[in-house]
Amino acid sequence: METNGGVITGQADKRTRVRMNTEEQPENQALVNFWSETLELSDEEREELGKCGAEDWKELAPSEKLFAAAASLGTRKKVLDYGCGNGWAGIIAAKSGCPEVTAADMAPGAVRTAEAYEKAFGTDAQVRTVCIGADWLRGVPDGTYDGIFCSNVLDVVPPETAEGILRELARIAADDAAVVIGLNFRMDPEKAKSRGQELVNGCMLYINGILRLVSRTDGEWAKIFEPFFTVERLEHFSWAGEPEETRRLFFLRKNMTHFMQLQPSPFEMVRDGQKTIELRLYDEKRKKIRIGDRISFTNTVSKEVLNVRVVGLTVSDSFEALYRQLPLSECGYTKEDIDTASPDDMNAYYSKEMQQKYGAVGIKIALCRLEDPSGLPGYLQQTGCHIPAVIPE
Repeated sequence: METNGGVITGQADKRTRVRMNTEEQPENQALVNFWSETLELSDEEREELGKCGAEDWKELAPSEKLFAAAASLGTRKKVLDYGCGNGWAGIIAAKSGCPEVTAADMAPGAVRTAEAYEKAFGTDAQVRTVCIGADWLRGVPDGTYDGIFCSNVLDVVPPETAEGILRELARIAADDAAVVIGLNFRMDPEKAKSRGQELVNGCMLYINGILRLVSRTDGEWAKIFEPFFTVERLEHFSWAGEPEETRRLFFLRKNMTHFMQLQPSPFEMVRDGQKTIELRLYDEKRKKIRIGDRISFTNTVSKEVLNVRVVGLTVSDSFEALYRQLPLSECGYTKEDIDTASPDDMNAYYSKEMQQKYGAVGIKIALCRLEDPSGLPGYLQQTGCHIPAVIPE
């Protein structure tokens, strides 16, 4: 076990964390037991931890980029460190200014270690450590946390478990929450084979019967996040001693649902795929819409509901400018009336004064054919939508 200024840095190599439903996934309890034992501090390690200096918390993260990601949550009011392991991320968030951090893990050994770390670094008043059960996330109220950190969890649990975690994290995240997801490197089947290992189903690595990695590409992970979050930024990083930056940090934004009404004719055109751009006043309500969000349209007569994803936004100071920029055949006009299409058509919906005050927006949409009643598809379902994996800043 290596130490650095009293900090147990070897613990960084044992930082996989688990939160799973043991009733739904029998192998999950074996994972909890494995990581509980792995992350439990020995008496010697506890003694070494007691030698930490006042500034040694700055050395807790195994990467400068990981440290920066955790520290960025210091501006948040309420942070969840989900699958906290030894609690390093929650400690950094607290030291960086966050007044209230919840560090949660299903592995009892990890929780005991996190409590020891928090006491050693003087953050036990700001950080609440909890040993959680299978249904803990479900009991957290909607929108509780404006900051979420989850590192090396989603890619060491079964895919169904990861989907359930993402669904709940999206629910308990505040609308403006900063969400950081850390993932291990991708291992392709050929590399695994060269190591004498095999990827089950092409992506799942087991060692001594314990799931240790669910290997996916950056794009595959972005697609898995897509029903719940939009990827705003992706950074690659490495741990000390690793030659290449192949580990991943996804910075996510919670997808929002916006509710609008449509008259029967445009509603049917959207449903049939004939209308893929919705023209609206760019007022305060519409300014909240971002790429990746969902719009739930309600038919003003039948009350039928139609769900779409926002895949593009074109903002202008007037409908006149939008009519020059956008293909009107996608805005609800047909071959019978496109020749007479005019920006003045929007006067039936918005006054000239409102148009001058707010401007206009063209919302590019794609149908979401969702089977799931919650409106969020499973990680293998097809939504019929394309959302960029990474949106440029």
